[in-house]
Amino acid sequence: MNPKLLALIITALPLTVPVARPEPLDPPHRPLRDRLEQLNPEERAKLEQRLDKEWAELPLHAKLRALRIARALRDLPPEDRRLFHERIERFLNMSPEERERLRRNRERWEQMTPEQRERAREEFRKRRDEFRREFERHEGEPRPHRPPPSPLPPPPPDEPLD
Repeated sequence: MNPKLLALIITALPLTVPVARPEPLDPPHRPLRDRLEQLNPEERAKLEQRLDKEWAELPLHAKLRALRIARALRDLPPEDRRLFHERIERFLNMSPEERERLRRNRERWEQMTPEQRERAREEFRKRRDEFRREFERHEGEPRPHRPPPSPLPPPPPDEPLD
């Protein structure tokens, strides 16, 4: 997939579909289909009613954008679709501070000249390669214990976003 297109989709999607963030159904690492299959008929009906209500409240332009994005995702190769879903999930699980830092980075990137962007890419590649070499140097050694990730932040208040 074109990296520029992926970056644009990842950056734009949260800004284009104004819906309230639902409460998580289960840990985020489980696929949505698996989580939906775990719902009993009553829970499934309540979820469907809530989604129908949210969809009905969306303005027409937001519905069109959501459908356009859904079609584009459907047409992606499976590996690109998986990558996209992983990135969106990662974004949705970010803290407000992490999202703010991402927003600032995006603004800084947009203000860069093409030459500055290329230098930044080269610097990133250099650091990535150094990290990989260091990682490979320690391959096979026991890894330090890391605490589990923090729980998801609470969903935002039910306010329509336009």
